[in-house]
Amino acid sequence: MKKYLLDTNTVSSLYSPDDPLGENIRSALKESVEVDDEIYVSILTIYELEYGYSNADDSQKPLLKKKISDISSDFEILSLSKKGASIFGELKSAFKSLRNLSKRSILRHNLDLMLAGTAITENCILVSADALYSDLMSLNSDLLIDDWTQSIE
Repeated sequence: MKKYLLDTNTVSSLYSPDDPLGENIRSALKESVEVDDEIYVSILTIYELEYGYSNADDSQKPLLKKKISDISSDFEILSLSKKGASIFGELKSAFKSLRNLSKRSILRHNLDLMLAGTAITENCILVSADALYSDLMSLNSDLLIDDWTQSIE
């Protein structure tokens, strides 16, 4: 059995019919995921989607609220944990040094680093196309990444 944690971009593409990457993600779900595998979404993704909803035009709000509702009912939502916070702190410090980032520049990676900490803590494969995670894998070998945006041949 495998456990997967979908990042926000993956979830957004999956639920956006006009997104060309969505079809690849849906194919990966059908082809790569076994019946007993578990797929999760982080509470951080719900936070990000709610932020998008709050800033959307009124005409888009019903569609976005439905997306958030569908995601929340289709997947188990993972919370943040104290152990994940510890891993986040270690990853953030190491990543900041690796990329020689300023205190201000590292802030824009907080959610990605929290997702990585959650994936490690929950023994999940993080599903993301974000290149940042390659660096994080080199900093913590427990982080596993899979990119479902590539077409399956």
